[in-house]
Amino acid sequence: MSPLSRRMLDAYGGEATWRAARSVRARLSVGGVLLRSKRPLHSVWRDLNVLANVAEPKARLEPFDRFGRTLVLEGHDVSVVGRKGVVRARRSARDVFPGGRRALFWDELDVGYFLGYAMWNYLVLPALLLRDDVEWRDVSKSTLEARLPRHLPTHCEIQRFHVDPQTGLLRQHDYTAELFGQWARAAHLVIEHARADGLTYPSKRRVKAGSPTSRTLIWIDLHDYDVLRRSDAQAS
Repeated sequence: MSPLSRRMLDAYGGEATWRAARSVRARLSVGGVLLRSKRPLHSVWRDLNVLANVAEPKARLEPFDRFGRTLVLEGHDVSVVGRKGVVRARRSARDVFPGGRRALFWDELDVGYFLGYAMWNYLVLPALLLRDDVEWRDVSKSTLEARLPRHLPTHCEIQRFHVDPQTGLLRQHDYTAELFGQWARAAHLVIEHARADGLTYPSKRRVKAGSPTSRTLIWIDLHDYDVLRRSDAQAS
């Protein structure tokens, strides 16, 4: 592990914490003009509960729609689940992006896939530093570059993380949101951190169009954050 990777991992709880982590549970709000451009009738979630598996790209988001149903992400597969079971589902959801009618509007499974994998990536980021299938390298004293494999649902293959070299905390995450298109270059800013149960986490995120000074496209505010450890499950 590179020095900057180690510093970042230590800033967010340390290797022992994330080796023992089973899932991340968070309550958050998310919205923005980019989501509204694709799904105008449901593009803001004011109180969304997310449970993200640390070891695998799996996540549950609820309430996802006005009926209180649950969005389930499993790798590149996505489904909407109600009280009586699966309402809608799509396998290999990424294969249908970004062309066709998705250039104009997204259905609920399109939005669910994007939102599900984005939340999984953001919430379990410290654990990604420990994965054998993600290649990390220092490109400067304050910038990490990650090469992510295709089997992980994420924005794009090559992503950069700008870290405060003193604190190890994330300041900016650069990527291309390929589901929108190769033009969708993002400067994802972490503008505030908070602490919960002794852990530091990014609590306010703003996704900008290409540069930190441009228009905010998506905003994310975390209200609660908790890392569930394997020992917690065994004790319950």
